[in-house]
Amino acid sequence: AEGIKEKQQDGNFILGVEIPASSRTTFLRYSFNAKLGLEGDRVVVTPQNDGENTYVVSVPKFVFIGYDDWGSEVAAENNGVLSWTTPQIDSLALSNSILSKEARQQYVDDNVELLREQAEVILTGIIRSVDPDATIIFKFAQ
Repeated sequence: AEGIKEKQQDGNFILGVEIPASSRTTFLRYSFNAKLGLEGDRVVVTPQNDGENTYVVSVPKFVFIGYDDWGSEVAAENNGVLSWTTPQIDSLALSNSILSKEARQQYVDDNVELLREQAEVILTGIIRSVDPDATIIFKFAQ
């Protein structure tokens, strides 16, 4: 994943009046490789007693496992003339917000169809290596 995260900090107020030209804006460019998947020990394969070699595969929710190849840098800053009156924007906190719990779930949600397709291919290959004539029914938790 890659993108640009923006953080704006409004200027200070003196006696309830905003100081003009005191705001700060930081644009942080980021990139990383998200690792998405499932907990394999939670996959349940149940054979059906229908005499047709049918198996029901229950697949748990997909999860954000981790990431690698993290890279980030301040792409641009826009500071007003009087921005020295406004606290600096913490680029580390801004980086951390990119991988918040909500953001990690959004990466999973954005890729759920691909994850389902990959799970079906992998699990079908495993089951058919044992029973080449198997009929497989997938049930996904999501």
